[in-house]
Amino acid sequence: MKQPPGALEAARKREQAKRAAQTPSANGKHARLILQRLDALKPQPVRYLVPGFIPLAKLCMLAGDGDGGKSSITNSIAADHSRARPALGQHYTAAEHETLFFSCEDDPEDTMVPRLLALGADLAKIHRLKTAVNSDGKPMPFSLSDVDLVDASLEAHPKIRMVVIDPVGAYMGRTGRDDYKDSELRTVLDPLAELAGRRNVAIILIKHLNKASSASARHRISGSTGYVNACRQVFLVALAPEDSEEDRRVMLPIKSNLMKERRGLAFRLSALPDGDAQRVIEQHAQHLSPADRQRLRDQLFGVKWLGTTDDNADAVLNDNRQKSRPKIKQCADWLRAFLADHAYPSKEIEEAAAKEGFSRDDVFRAKAALKTAGLRNRKRGMGEWWSGFGDPDNWQYRAEIPE
Repeated sequence: MKQPPGALEAARKREQAKRAAQTPSANGKHARLILQRLDALKPQPVRYLVPGFIPLAKLCMLAGDGDGGKSSITNSIAADHSRARPALGQHYTAAEHETLFFSCEDDPEDTMVPRLLALGADLAKIHRLKTAVNSDGKPMPFSLSDVDLVDASLEAHPKIRMVVIDPVGAYMGRTGRDDYKDSELRTVLDPLAELAGRRNVAIILIKHLNKASSASARHRISGSTGYVNACRQVFLVALAPEDSEEDRRVMLPIKSNLMKERRGLAFRLSALPDGDAQRVIEQHAQHLSPADRQRLRDQLFGVKWLGTTDDNADAVLNDNRQKSRPKIKQCADWLRAFLADHAYPSKEIEEAAAKEGFSRDDVFRAKAALKTAGLRNRKRGMGEWWSGFGDPDNWQYRAEIPE
């Protein structure tokens, strides 16, 4: 049926009027868009927490499997900047700043504090969320929807320049939003990004990888791709490729909106040298029994930065070393129990491991993974290598156990 002249235009105007009537209003006036001409703005450089890697006023992300070193990286940045030291092995004039951790996986007293002390942190400049309370002072659950509470904390502590949410999925789940749906995820991340810009802080999201082993690094990050899209810098933290040193790890760019050069960094986690460990114990652990002081000493480790690397995130995730991680973790768990009380020679360890279904290579990698837990290796005289936990001078060797 042919429309009369002007019918389509009239229909369009009626639809516009209908939408205008439904537009939310404030103070009796219809809402409207505020436009800004760009010639009213002055260009500014990107400001960095760690030049070239961690920008201020932005969302960033570290993604990787468990035990890869994500928390160690954020701990090292917090520790270095609490002492006005340059972080990530870089060379720049660092300012002293404070850090706020939202962490629901690591216990503060037996995990966070020892790790930060081992890294030389000034703990007075590092904060963590203990709990949230309502207006009556009663505890309440905290989620990433509570951006106003984070904002108030940053206003009360203006020296905070880094906020770490570890892992972000735990605090996202409490919002009731489905983080596999981009539209729902962005209703949480966009206010968080706006907060980062307004308060001039770097907000670092810690994220786990999914099990899609054939996917690219960008699509290995669990949840919606909105996580990657909302962040300006996204890094993979993982074991280095198969043909490199066993305990070498890498921090590689997956996405970078700001870096001119897509540089990656290599690092190693290693037990704290005896002298440094002893200083930590003497200064901070005198309240513990001798046995507990020794246990604490055995779990102290540091981060050693090894410089830049050309490794590629996609290639690293496709490396066989990543695919074998579940078995290496099983071997490490077995080895931790096997060496709990006594040091053993390498040959006996490998023979016992073979009976459990672990290869010599599995043992070698598991030993590397356990270095941060205090595993040490020592050669006895001109003989073979032995392995055990804690200070080798205090080992009870397997061959010396009385019958």
